[in-house]
Amino acid sequence: MVLESTGLPFARQTSLVRPETQADEAARTKAVKLSMNDCAMPRMYTRLLYFWPPEASHVLQDTPALLNSLSCFLSYYPMLAGQLTTLSDGSLQVTMDPASDCVPFCTVTTNEATYASLEATGFDPMQFPAATPFVPVDLFPAPVPELGLPPLRVPLFLAQVTHFADGGAVLGTVFHHALLDGRATFAAVAAWGKLHTSPQTVPATLHDRSALNAITAASEAPVECDMYMSQIQTIAAAQRPGESETSEAAASACMPQMQGRLLKFSDAELASIKAAAVAALDTSSVPWISTADALGAHVWRAATRARHKAGLLAALEADQTLRLGFAVDARRRLDPPLPLEYCGNANIYGVATAPLSLLLDKSAAAAAAAAAVVRRAVNRVTYEHCAQALAWVAAQPEKARIQPSFNSFLGPDWAITSWSGFKDAYAVDFGAGKPARVRLPGADFDGLMIVFPRAPGDGGLEVLMGLTVAAWECLDSDASFRQWREM
Repeated sequence: MVLESTGLPFARQTSLVRPETQADEAARTKAVKLSMNDCAMPRMYTRLLYFWPPEASHVLQDTPALLNSLSCFLSYYPMLAGQLTTLSDGSLQVTMDPASDCVPFCTVTTNEATYASLEATGFDPMQFPAATPFVPVDLFPAPVPELGLPPLRVPLFLAQVTHFADGGAVLGTVFHHALLDGRATFAAVAAWGKLHTSPQTVPATLHDRSALNAITAASEAPVECDMYMSQIQTIAAAQRPGESETSEAAASACMPQMQGRLLKFSDAELASIKAAAVAALDTSSVPWISTADALGAHVWRAATRARHKAGLLAALEADQTLRLGFAVDARRRLDPPLPLEYCGNANIYGVATAPLSLLLDKSAAAAAAAAAVVRRAVNRVTYEHCAQALAWVAAQPEKARIQPSFNSFLGPDWAITSWSGFKDAYAVDFGAGKPARVRLPGADFDGLMIVFPRAPGDGGLEVLMGLTVAAWECLDSDASFRQWREM
């Protein structure tokens, strides 16, 4: 089925792609109960963009071939075409029905952007054209009626190829976070590319959640969990006396203006940030720190200073404890370890804490102390730490209310997601070479730094970082934040 979208400022065709028929359809698993790690993930989507230049984008113009390879790919990743349901205990399950399972695949042609113009900006997500989104934003989380899907069915995977005026193209993929973490998401797209060029390939995948489920069942749930809390974190909105709720429009008006920015830290700058922290490090308590520890602490401190100067932390005392949350790939930290090919969430949060006074301190000693705090938090993500967290999630009656224990979005805390070590990000190849750049769609956000995967042959690190506009103005005037930047 191919559907022509109308009423959009660009031309789009949508196909519904079903998993390739299996030889023994009766033996196909009809339902998979997700792990407690899956259940604890935010009920949101991971959106990735892969850019190819004009000379390498011809393979993305062959839509029938892409539909065939996507169908083959879904036969190895059948849950992506299934339906997410909530069980009586609050846990999640994916049900699969060969008669109705499908994935939307869109093709778009736009004259609003060229590959060359995007390349000239360094593929800055904040400069992507707003009128032509590179992922089908109107099809998730609730699909539009034209798709012919059941009204309450939420797509778990979507894909879109956007063709630019000069012949370049971008592949946008959208994965529900309940099914895949960052490592698994990048591996899945790479597997699709491999199947496109070599249909006989059997991807190395493991969807079985039994190992994580066994760890959960064998572990005792703690009363409290360092990485999660069971409550919805909300932003206090101004209300007039007597008002019981705030309308969506009024709530939006109370939201401060936010901005995302693409930043580049060169290898030399990263080395200087780490060297400054190492120089004052107390090695008796923390023998060493990584570059990621030093960068994370450096940004955490700078963002906190900017928020404080902007008056956003005025209600906090100097000894108030602030939190830094970050994702840790737990595959190799479990016992027995999960294979790297595990296609689910093995995404455990590490949480570092420090008093506001330390984060506001610009001294070398404070830089070292903050980096040491981050390293200790990383080291605490042990098998026992992971097992207790999974057991705590299992014990919660309302798993949809589970939130991270750090309040970074318009709150006092900070969060980091790093994809720098995921080599599969640039292993995607549909037959004309790997992508020139991997990105996220642009968005205005706050309280988070996302470290992009390293492009082959590209030094340094690229990060997408969000703050309120007021905090950005203060950070821009903080010379110490980029004091080692090469001008």
